Amino acid sequence: MRARTLYLWNKAPALRLLLPLMAGIVLQWHVQLSFAVLLVAAGAGMVALATFPFISITKQFVLKSLQGLLLNVLLVASGALLVYTADIRNNKYWFGKHYHTEQFVLATLQEPVVEKPASYKALATVNAVGNNNTWKGTKGKVILYFQKTSAFKNLPYGQQVLIAKTVQPIKNSGNPGGFDYERYSLFQGITHQAYVTEGDVVLLPHKGQKHFKTFLFWLRANALQILR
Repeated sequence: MRARTLYLWNKAPALRLLLPLMAGIVLQWHVQLSFAVLLVAAGAGMVALATFPFISITKQFVLKSLQGLLLNVLLVASGALLVYTADIRNNKYWFGKHYHTEQFVLATLQEPVVEKPASYKALATVNAVGNNNTWKGTKGKVILYFQKTSAFKNLPYGQQVLIAKTVQPIKNSGNPGGFDYERYSLFQGITHQAYVTEGDVVLLPHKGQKHFKTFLFWLRANALQILR
């Protein structure tokens, strides 16, 4: 087994590149290094590696191990930067950076509502937060649970809603060893949720729909109806 592992290691350069990249992904997820630290590490690695072709062959041979170390540093930093940029919480327009509990939330449904035992559920993007004449354009996703009434039964994809209910960060149940729903949602860019009643929502006339996506939802609904 060891011989086969060494053979694969020597014959698969992509594997040698992938491992430090994955290490950077894991490191950033657990440690949450700042963007400045990651940028300095990646920049230093790139600059150092770029200078190697300009030194003598003898010194290149002597510093071969250092070159390998710098390459790994660059790959680890690159993996960490991928995680940093993919995390919606690091986006300057993420609504969580600007939202306050007394503000309204302007959101657009990204799917038709789905019936649940005690509510109607839909994923929505947050377009803006604010109140009165002060609004801030934002990004981010929330899960909305609508009160199970006829007013919300057929809300379509693209429906815009103005929410006067406080949206809450998604939290785990707290059970040891339970499913990490908070992390699962974050992987999809979803950070908050809210349960809203008829008094918490204003349905706006504008619907920001894309025709192809509307067709896909129509197709899904008909397929489910046939299966039922």
